[in-house]
Amino acid sequence: MTWEHDALAADLKAHLSANTRERLIWCDMQLGPAGSPRPDVYVLPKSYSKFTPTAYEIKISRSDFQADVNAGKWQKYYAFASAVIFAVPDGLIKTTELPGGAGLIVRKANVWRLAKAPKVNALDNLPREAWMKLVMDGLSRLDAARPALNTYVMRERAYKAALGDEIAKLAANREHAKWRIQNEIDQHEKRLEAIRQGNETARRHADERNQIAAREYDRLCDMLDLPRGTPTWRIPEEIEQRVKALDADQRVRDLVQVIDAAQNSLAAAKLRVAASAKSEAA
Repeated sequence: MTWEHDALAADLKAHLSANTRERLIWCDMQLGPAGSPRPDVYVLPKSYSKFTPTAYEIKISRSDFQADVNAGKWQKYYAFASAVIFAVPDGLIKTTELPGGAGLIVRKANVWRLAKAPKVNALDNLPREAWMKLVMDGLSRLDAARPALNTYVMRERAYKAALGDEIAKLAANREHAKWRIQNEIDQHEKRLEAIRQGNETARRHADERNQIAAREYDRLCDMLDLPRGTPTWRIPEEIEQRVKALDADQRVRDLVQVIDAAQNSLAAAKLRVAASAKSEAA
């Protein structure tokens, strides 16, 4: 399966969002004013004692990965993260190719797997501009994605007033269970959409390769003076016949050279005989 960059980032976020109670997650969040680093996925644990924000860098091609590593772009994230992890499709890079300290998480066929844990550095705090960006822009993103939990509280109070505490709790729990199920469905649909996008890209690339192959096959037929669309089994036969014809032509040329050499030798012999006869007559 061929992944697009944004689809792979969305799929990784969906994977990391499995336990949103323990972390905050942002995609493509610039950590400060214009020109600041912008990790593809940024994770901030909800913990005072373990302040270990992590930056994930999505890579879908080896050239992009190598350019990033050679330029040292990924190291800029250490001003905002305790660890940096490269996220790639399965088989793109090996753990031995990672720069020192970086981790690797791999998208297998159906699941993400951590191939190498990153080195976790101590980070006391984020720069002021990064906190402001997370507050001004990041929290608004979270609010847009977060379900209206206050609605759940208001419904519980309304049920209490009308039905009593026990029934109210049951009804409210039912509503909350419905929300959790719907949330799981939504997350699943997002993952399916990411997979569909990847499949569509793979199909498009396959069509392009087939078109290129068809054009090259037509060129081969033209070179061999065969009609376009000639069955593939004819091509080896035609090439073999052409090779045999070339061999026959070479044998004819060799024979002509032998005949020419014999004629030249005969003419030379005649000249020598004539010269000898004149010498004797004298």
